[in-house]
Amino acid sequence: MNGPWMPTVTIDEQGRLVLPKALRERLGLAPGRAHRLHLWETGDGVLLEPEPTPASIDDGGDGMPAITIQSRPTISNDDVVAAIRRDRSTR
Repeated sequence: MNGPWMPTVTIDEQGRLVLPKALRERLGLAPGRAHRLHLWETGDGVLLEPEPTPASIDDGGDGMPAITIQSRPTISNDDVVAAIRRDRSTR
């Protein structure tokens, strides 16, 4: 299977596997919440993918579209601007 290797993990007696915190955060897998995951066995191993997060688009009555993503932390305008600047600085 091509791609980055995860850090070494332990599988407990019940067969549970703990995903590293950075990976859980990147995938939006919050602790204490139930998550639907898709699991496929491949010829090279196992592919695990979180179910897409439900989202909706609303024009807010003013003609400006707003995207609402359920089950995600609130992101401030400052966070968005900082992310845009980081992305631009890498180009």
